[in-house]
Amino acid sequence: PTIIRAILYTIFGLKPFAFHGLNILLHICNAFFIFKLLKKLGLAAIGCALAAVAFLLHPVHTESVSYMAGLPDVLVTFWILLGLNVFLGKEKGNWFRYGLTTIIFILSLLSKEIGIVFVPLAFLVTHSKRKEFVFLTFLGIVAVVLTLARLGIADGEVTKLYAGESTYTESLGLRLITFVNILWDYTVLMFFPYTLYMEKGKVLYETLLSPRGIYGLLIIFGGLWMACKKPVHSVRGYGEKISIFSLGYFWALIAILPVSGIMVVNGMYFEHWLYLPSIGVLFILPWLWEKCESATQRKIFLSVFTIVMILFITRIMVRNLEWREPLKFYQNEIAHNQNSVRVYNQIGTIYLEKGQSGRAVESLQKAIKLDGSGLVPQARFNLGLAYEQFGQPKKAVHSYFLTLEIKPNATQALEALARLYGNDPAISTRFSLLAQAAKNGNEISREQIYEIYDMLFP
Repeated sequence: PTIIRAILYTIFGLKPFAFHGLNILLHICNAFFIFKLLKKLGLAAIGCALAAVAFLLHPVHTESVSYMAGLPDVLVTFWILLGLNVFLGKEKGNWFRYGLTTIIFILSLLSKEIGIVFVPLAFLVTHSKRKEFVFLTFLGIVAVVLTLARLGIADGEVTKLYAGESTYTESLGLRLITFVNILWDYTVLMFFPYTLYMEKGKVLYETLLSPRGIYGLLIIFGGLWMACKKPVHSVRGYGEKISIFSLGYFWALIAILPVSGIMVVNGMYFEHWLYLPSIGVLFILPWLWEKCESATQRKIFLSVFTIVMILFITRIMVRNLEWREPLKFYQNEIAHNQNSVRVYNQIGTIYLEKGQSGRAVESLQKAIKLDGSGLVPQARFNLGLAYEQFGQPKKAVHSYFLTLEIKPNATQALEALARLYGNDPAISTRFSLLAQAAKNGNEISREQIYEIYDMLFP
């Protein structure tokens, strides 16, 4: 993704349409690849088209597609679907097909670590011929080596993917229990995608004996029981019939496993984590289509599907309007998560840029109150700017010193203090020298900051 963004920047500069356009183009390609893949699996063309259209228009994908930073999810899915289509193709000889599949697989791993699921997904949709088995085993070995290298294994220590240690990061059992409970949230996002927001709360679940936990267990074990009753056999051309439910269930399960808590990742759950797993869920549409035996049933099904897609388009349009307006976007976040330091800080920054100092101060004070441990020094600095804009320099000085207490090397805060003490050359120069030292990479100690503070406020 970094290389692709660099190329786009070289050609288009910072014009947003290029970055957004790439995500949209890849998303359209992914929908087309879903259609082709399901066709290769022998499903009816209309059922395949329904699944592809539902994927294309599903509101839960707005986070991956509309958000420029969502490129890794869209890109890795592009490579996985392209690779599966190539692997199942019979147009070329085996060596060409295997070679091209290997290259595409490596590109998927370089796009995002979840590219590793290509191997089990390929096992899922292909026939278990010996050559295919040997080749996919080879890809599995490649996947392990490249993924471990990507995660930064050195001297037996794995790079932590989650900032800091906590009960959640240290307990595999707690992470898995939380994942089982969160399956309810994933279900709501897939079938009733009305409430969409990015700043998901980090709620720990410690028991499975709750409605959420029981529902999650039913999804996992009930789904496994139903899927194993009708196991996947083969793609069309081998003379065997495929179970659509089994294929969809195992696809969703395989694709969601990397973010299930088996590994420590940077959150409990996010909408963009559903981008690849949702494909398996949407296999229900070809399955339902094949269940419609009469023309009347199919007309009713298409009518309902059309209405749902219209609702999806409406939801996408509303969500994109939120993405377009930063203040609306963050206000929507606060409506669903009122404990986010980051969001209150962003809202305060927006009000600051608009010159609405009073509202900026109010939002930034909320951010600081929530940030009891002082993990976000930027909120203190922004509050200082708001106080300056509000004509309260003494409070601004206090906020800048609080910023430096947390982060002594905060160059902007040092420069702001040098500016505020412009009438006192000695103090102003001292702050300017510290700011320059911080810019040069020198470490500023808290003792240096306390020394100046004690001198100014004995």
